[in-house]
Amino acid sequence: MDRHHEASEGAPASGDEPAGCPGSPAEFGSGARSLRVCLVIGGSHDGSSEPDVDFTYVSLATRLQEAGHEVTLLHTDAPAASPDPDAGESGTAVDRGIRLVRLPESPVPLSATSPQLATSHRVYLWLRDHDAFDVVHFAERGGCGFYAMTARRQGLALRRTACVVGLFGASASIRRAVHDIIRIESQLECDYIERRSAEMADFTWSASGSALEWAAAEGWELPGAAGDRDIPGPDGWVRWHERLEPFEHPPALAGLPTISVCLNHYNRPHYLRQALDSLIEQKRAPDEVIVLDDGSPGEGVQEELDWIVAEYEFDRRGWRLVRERDLYLGASRNAAARAARSEYILFMDDDNVARSCEVATFAEVARQTGADVITCQLDRFEGTDRPVPEVVSVHRFLFAGAALPLCAIRNTFGDANALVRRRSLMEMGGYTEDRNVGHEDWEAYSRFALRGYRIEVIPESLFYYRSAPGAMTQRVSVIRNHLRSLRPHLEQIPRPYHGLIELSMGLLLARWGYFDPPPAADEPEDEPAPGPAPEPPPPLPLRYRIADAINDRVKAFRPIHRLARRLIVGRPDPAENEARAG
Repeated sequence: MDRHHEASEGAPASGDEPAGCPGSPAEFGSGARSLRVCLVIGGSHDGSSEPDVDFTYVSLATRLQEAGHEVTLLHTDAPAASPDPDAGESGTAVDRGIRLVRLPESPVPLSATSPQLATSHRVYLWLRDHDAFDVVHFAERGGCGFYAMTARRQGLALRRTACVVGLFGASASIRRAVHDIIRIESQLECDYIERRSAEMADFTWSASGSALEWAAAEGWELPGAAGDRDIPGPDGWVRWHERLEPFEHPPALAGLPTISVCLNHYNRPHYLRQALDSLIEQKRAPDEVIVLDDGSPGEGVQEELDWIVAEYEFDRRGWRLVRERDLYLGASRNAAARAARSEYILFMDDDNVARSCEVATFAEVARQTGADVITCQLDRFEGTDRPVPEVVSVHRFLFAGAALPLCAIRNTFGDANALVRRRSLMEMGGYTEDRNVGHEDWEAYSRFALRGYRIEVIPESLFYYRSAPGAMTQRVSVIRNHLRSLRPHLEQIPRPYHGLIELSMGLLLARWGYFDPPPAADEPEDEPAPGPAPEPPPPLPLRYRIADAINDRVKAFRPIHRLARRLIVGRPDPAENEARAG
């Protein structure tokens, strides 16, 4: 017998459920029923790639289909030769009546530290849109079930689906078995999502005793009873599925929390209007909105803010405008948090645009999980106009969450646009208040994670993140930013190892080409870093913009323009003087 069959049929000779089969008898129903089962596979299912995983799941799919169950194989690596991702191809599994689905590409470009995280996001999107399965099988290797099970725990999808994860040998265990070493940060992210996907499962089973022993030695907190879980034999697997009771994720115990939106503004009333419009359109209105203006110095901006307060009816809505004087980001967020009255604070910047589901989704996940910090994915776009989903070109950035130790050198949490429990933030002492440097959000999230607070990352993009010239992130020192984000981690380790952590960060920045320009020869190296460049000027009042437009049109008729200029300013056009001098 070849090793594939040894892996897939290593069950007791009696064919009964093996000892340690996932679940206990009390968790199973008494009558057989037809189930809708999805098995997620990667590589070629003919055994040429990932043979232990793919061969085992294809064999299981065949047994379940023969027993009368509706079976789908979701193939993560097969190229989508047809525009219809559900179109079947001739092959062994399809010939047996098993539905083969080639995982479609993401509707928007994805940016992730590891390709495994991007695949997990695509798997989640497909399962979310086909949320009718009784059971879904994943392998821990590659972590393709990470986002799907994250969303299920958060109450967003798969609430009636039992998630089963097979342990075939995690990437880290294989790396150590062949005496290899971590070479790039994407391996750290893959290790994290593999572990978390196994820990979030309803049931786990081991394709080999060594895989389970390795997970236990690494401290993985697997569901169910301790002890070996031999892979169920052909008949045992079928009986296991048929005796599984209808599954439903337990409901949340608490009601929806109250949420204050704290919206930071600086010198950009045009963007602020777009952010406020997006808050008005929320499916669940926030309990209050606090706009904190951090001393905007632009000409006419304070008067424009007064117009905005009247235009958006702050008094009627219970919204507030708080004026501060040049606090900078960390301190201004703290000031807004002190003014807030709700249980949770949704921090937002004036150049963010919320999706209509943002507040409602954050509220639901807070109710389901009780987390202290909840972030999400983000869709980055360019332009000064408000993004229109059907038109705007976005690039989605993916985050895995509190992925220690990777979060020391890469932001694995998300943007400052996040939901934070107000009490927890105050216990932490708020954001640090450094001036002329960013990453106050990354630093705070790391402190939360290292001090044991619960952090959740929603696998959906809930807002648009504007990337525009002159943004603060483009005007402050990259090195100072990253040194700030390192501080919580340096506080946790002995000082002799600080240089090693800084070296890891420095090597990463060097690879990205993000180092600041070297100082000039006559410039002392210990000179303080320059302050931020001035903000771009605010949009002119409407009357000036109309006058400028009329002036541009009149310029097309030079004689009329010169005459008008003489009448208005009493002196000739400089261009006319040059012509005369010539």
